[in-house]
Amino acid sequence: MEGDIWTITTGADGVSIEQLAIHMDSNTINIEVYSRPGEAHDQYEASYQKVFDEMVTGQGQGVATLLSPFGSPIDIPPNSSHTFYTTGTNDPLSIYYTDGSSVLSTFASDPYIDVKEGYSVRFPFNVPRSPTQWNGKI
Repeated sequence: MEGDIWTITTGADGVSIEQLAIHMDSNTINIEVYSRPGEAHDQYEASYQKVFDEMVTGQGQGVATLLSPFGSPIDIPPNSSHTFYTTGTNDPLSIYYTDGSSVLSTFASDPYIDVKEGYSVRFPFNVPRSPTQWNGKI
């Protein structure tokens, strides 16, 4: 699939997301990142705001590719959820994901955030496959 819809949930402290790193092939493709408040869902396309749009050269499987910082950090208040859609727009198989077990189940966490499973979604916002785990770093 070309991209993933996934959620960050905060605890008692809010967080600010300034940039992401993704796992992708070692080719150059256009990457877009969208975000919206709330939990992951494979619909609600109109509620997402594009926060990143850039040609990116991947580092290859197993090495996170750091994206440029967002134009403005994305602030997530305490005890809230925020969803991201990280996607390639011009190559059908360049971005990696891992099969998941249940949409919105936590698959990674630290004292500040839980990262939750979502959907792999073909660009733009169609043909969802779920559940999947986003492969990247915050």
